[in-house]
Amino acid sequence: MNYATKISLFIAALFAVSTLRAEAGPTVPFTEDFALGTANWKNNANADLTFVASGGPDGSSFVTTTFAFSTAFIDQIALFRGQSGFNSSGGAFNGDWLQEGVHRLTAYVRHDAIEPLDFFVRLALGVGSPAVSFVNSQQVAPGAWTKLDFDVSFSNPLHQNEGSPDEAFYNNVLSQVGRVQIGVIRPLSLATSTTPINYGLDQVRIVPEPSSAVLGLCFLVCGLAFRKSRER
Repeated sequence: MNYATKISLFIAALFAVSTLRAEAGPTVPFTEDFALGTANWKNNANADLTFVASGGPDGSSFVTTTFAFSTAFIDQIALFRGQSGFNSSGGAFNGDWLQEGVHRLTAYVRHDAIEPLDFFVRLALGVGSPAVSFVNSQQVAPGAWTKLDFDVSFSNPLHQNEGSPDEAFYNNVLSQVGRVQIGVIRPLSLATSTTPINYGLDQVRIVPEPSSAVLGLCFLVCGLAFRKSRER
């Protein structure tokens, strides 16, 4: 085995160690594609979502729910709920997102409202507990599957602590995630609309980020390898 091969194997091992999940942590990376049904995800009323076998963003299965804005008591409506109390996705989203390096959540959504809508993701510990929310950077046009992409970080200007604004509050929530809720923000133009709007959801994914320590070791090893090759 030559020197370059040893270096490559060492770097691969470092990345493997960095992605090992803690016993109580989420599964990363993980994608809920609803291939086997609703995976115990619920709607805003904590009732079962509707499973659809085909027609998702890649032609596969997805889940749906309906909601009329006139029935809302708040402006942020959590349409899709993946929660520890429901054992949603087998608990794959529950646990310490900080320790596991979860830095991004993506999902595909679709709706048939008469205008573009703003979507958000909300992370919380449990019922009535502290929470953090992130608003999608772009509105979702009606009639087509659109990928939501949330930067899950305290520095994201589109995040909001539902409580204290400090980073300690944020870290407390992200270290004990028990609820992942994806929803829509009610626009003023549709606030009194009694027309039910259909919403679809698919491919909810959490993505880990290699730790800075692991990356530092990788760069150090690569630098040593480059130096050794030049000395030969």
